[in-house]
Amino acid sequence: MLPIYFAVRGKVYDVTKGADFYGPGGAYHVFAGRECSRALGKMSTSEADCTDKLDDLTKRELDILADWEKKFEEKYTVVGKVVPLTELTLTELGAYDGSKPELPIYLSVRGTIFDVSKGKDFYGPDGVYPFAGKECARAFALLSTELEDCNDDLDGLSATEIGQLRDWEAKFFYKYPIIGKLVEKH
Repeated sequence: MLPIYFAVRGKVYDVTKGADFYGPGGAYHVFAGRECSRALGKMSTSEADCTDKLDDLTKRELDILADWEKKFEEKYTVVGKVVPLTELTLTELGAYDGSKPELPIYLSVRGTIFDVSKGKDFYGPDGVYPFAGKECARAFALLSTELEDCNDDLDGLSATEIGQLRDWEAKFFYKYPIIGKLVEKH
């Protein structure tokens, strides 16, 4: 069974021992896997309130949130913090191709950027897959190592190829940290 986490003001708590409350079917299950500061302050279990937006909360709501934070600090372990996603253009992503040892190795799959540094033997400059610093959805779908397939064009792919891409994505979501998303330069 996976642990149950949620965040309050950016602190990620392991609330697994409160699974009766925060797990499936629990009164506060909507908090699991989310930043829930606003919901706590408003005493809400609405998914729409599961956010870090606090600028319009009243003093009373902020006090309620502070009380919740104190309870969580006493009862649950802080296991991390919420880190904002990095936004990179495709050109900027190219700098993380493994050619500079001081930089991590990134690649993108359908716009989600993964840090694949621990897989440098596969994705680094001398790796089997020349995907470092590139968007490589099409290459994964086609099971291709051709540089011209390193893009996000999925037009014309078969259902089997889309399935292969989904399999690769699942592996990446499990194995590598997400650090950001691809954006277009404005």
